Amino acid sequence: MDLQDEHFPQLALVNLEQGATVSRRGLIPEILQRLGHRPSLPDEPDDLAEPDRLISAGQPVRVAMTHFDLAANRPQYGVDLFAALRYLIMTTRKLTLLVQSRTPFAGLLPRDHPLSEIDIKTLELRSKP
Repeated sequence: MDLQDEHFPQLALVNLEQGATVSRRGLIPEILQRLGHRPSLPDEPDDLAEPDRLISAGQPVRVAMTHFDLAANRPQYGVDLFAALRYLIMTTRKLTLLVQSRTPFAGLLPRDHPLSEIDIKTLELRSKP
């Protein structure tokens, strides 16, 4: 990704098309590994405590998730995952989350979803004809 290579080398790039990210059990370690951690996670729902602990204890981090439109079709991620991300983004301010999607972000989540309450800055990029 040019953004990572040219501007933000510490950007943790997570591709939701990757097989390892299909389950929440795979997504969380992938995020943490991209941030330089080698976690050992307990089973759900206790698995969310480790990213909270590791991210909250350190410097603010940036995570980019590509193909985020796939998240809308993955109920296995669970509402708790998105609530935990919202907490890290808005309360502790330790996480900046960049999402890439072919679907407008507002169309991905129901109105009462935890991520729908985040103050989101949207930038639509279109390819040149």
